[in-house]
Amino acid sequence: MLHFLRKLRQKEFKGRYLKYAIGEIVLVVIGILIALQINNWNENRKQNLKQKALLTKFSQDLSEDHDNYKTYRNEISQTDDLHQNLFDIVLKGDTLNVE
Repeated sequence: MLHFLRKLRQKEFKGRYLKYAIGEIVLVVIGILIALQINNWNENRKQNLKQKALLTKFSQDLSEDHDNYKTYRNEISQTDDLHQNLFDIVLKGDTLNVE
């Protein structure tokens, strides 16, 4: 009888231990999933910040390039006018037209 009770107690202990172990495993898995979700959220946030910084820099560079283009376009136009005046003077014998 004592042997029977001992085996019964061991089975009950194993059942409780199994439930406890499964519960612990489930809690650990849930904790890992939560940690992964937080990590993914943080990585996406960092990536969005980098994208915003990159787009801001791109916008600034584009604006600067546009300003440089206008400046160079005006300079080239003035240079072209000077070349045309020199061409007229040398080949046609006209006088210099200074504006």
